[in-house]
Amino acid sequence: NGQAAYLDLASVFRPPHHDQTARLQYRWASRDLYRRTSLAYAFGKQAGGSYRYYSLGRGWLINDKLSVQGTFESGRISAPSPESYSSNQLVGTLTYDLDIERTLSGRLISRTAGTNVYLAFRQRVRAGMDVYVIFGDPNAKKTASSLLVKLVRPL
Repeated sequence: NGQAAYLDLASVFRPPHHDQTARLQYRWASRDLYRRTSLAYAFGKQAGGSYRYYSLGRGWLINDKLSVQGTFESGRISAPSPESYSSNQLVGTLTYDLDIERTLSGRLISRTAGTNVYLAFRQRVRAGMDVYVIFGDPNAKKTASSLLVKLVRPL
């Protein structure tokens, strides 16, 4: 059913620091786009400071047309590292399939630096060019007013 457990160990020497980290991750239904769940925890030393990271992600299929996905992540490198930081991120995605070729979606991304919301429409085709219309900027720190049309032609 797509369950998997991972343990990653890393030791990297980048003068003047010697980073050593470990990451534990467990996934349920990892092959199911709408129902997957993941849990991760990482710790160690990075850039001369203590490093901690954790995340939790979950997807739900509400009905045959509507799905919701959410992820929370938190990361921190503490002093005396010159790269010390503390950051949290929450991502929520809502997707509604109008039919087999057209989809509406919305995403909320809330970070320590601000919150961004954008909406998108996707028109898929079996041959030719897919069309995306995006209201907002997916890469902005805060919600931005913009309209983007993206054309994708598979090779």
